[in-house]
Amino acid sequence: LLECLATVLEDDDGEARELACCTVALLAKSVECRETIVEDPKIVDWLARILGGTRGGSKIRKKKQHQSSKATISLEEKKEDHEPLKQAVSQDTKSALSGEEEGTEFREDRSRSFDDDETSCHSQSMASRSQSMARSSHHGEEESEAEGDEPSSSSSSEDDETLGTDEEEDDDETKRTGAEESTVGPSTLGDGDISTIVSMASIRKERYRNDEYFQRARNNACAALSQLSKHCAVSQSLCDNDVVLHNVLLVANETTHVLHTKCLELLVNFSRFPANNARLADFPGLVSALMAAGNSEMPADREAALQCLQNLSTHPTNKLKLATDDLLTFITACSMRPSLVEKEAAVCTLYNLSTEPGAVVAITNTQNAVATLVHLAHHAQSTSNVRLRSS
Repeated sequence: LLECLATVLEDDDGEARELACCTVALLAKSVECRETIVEDPKIVDWLARILGGTRGGSKIRKKKQHQSSKATISLEEKKEDHEPLKQAVSQDTKSALSGEEEGTEFREDRSRSFDDDETSCHSQSMASRSQSMARSSHHGEEESEAEGDEPSSSSSSEDDETLGTDEEEDDDETKRTGAEESTVGPSTLGDGDISTIVSMASIRKERYRNDEYFQRARNNACAALSQLSKHCAVSQSLCDNDVVLHNVLLVANETTHVLHTKCLELLVNFSRFPANNARLADFPGLVSALMAAGNSEMPADREAALQCLQNLSTHPTNKLKLATDDLLTFITACSMRPSLVEKEAAVCTLYNLSTEPGAVVAITNTQNAVATLVHLAHHAQSTSNVRLRSS
């Protein structure tokens, strides 16, 4: 079972990994199973890596990335293939628009020529009729007027026909242009493009779903390590693992992450066992991370950081290492805080460091350190433990 869970933790990157972490966390609740789980270094390493944010799927993830990159490349190639077609469509659209403008100008010129021809025909008919009137004098003025009215009516009817012809031509031209415009701009997406877009959308959806599974896997991995760190028999094995300490410290520094307080509690659990304190104090960046967490806005972070420093100061080899100006100034300031837990942890840390003769000089040279201890020893609201340690 443990070998199967280790394989899933390493190779999967989805729901199966989340369930595997949950299974390990449930097994770690049983005291009898903790030593067996820690004996498999592969499970412990991958629990720590998942907690630190390392994505697994060394085989499956590479396959998915290859499929995603292949789909992206194919979509880009399709877009490049469609660029010449888009340019041709734009050129056809421009030519259609220019042809429509030329057709409009041609219709205007043609209507003007029709009007000029009609005017010339009308003048010729008037001249012929005036000559006939001069020859036949027996016709009266009423007949000449009647004859003069006929060409005007005929010309008006001809003008109406011309206008009707022009309107019909405009309608035909509009329909032809609309037909041309409807044929211009065909759909540039084929069945292959649509399938590619669908595959890309499914890949994005799967990534989002895997992110949710991954966050829950991190929570389960943190729960499993928390259960294991409480067991005395396996605490030293976990603390000696560089992968575990590195990833726990990495998340502890992420103050915006929801698990950083739990990782500080993991460090407190490790520091409760004296055999781990020398290892923790020598680990790079751990003391500075605890000092940063001691100035956090969250009370739980401050309490966990100060309690961890208190446990580290109990080891004889750590007292000279911790007796630095920065740490002593920080502990002195924390001893004046209103929180009772933080105050007691800070005062106890100063007391533990003062038992080392080489650290006494560093404490007395720290600004306000001695004055703070005298104030706490004689303050009316100080607890008995604070008074005892301060004096």
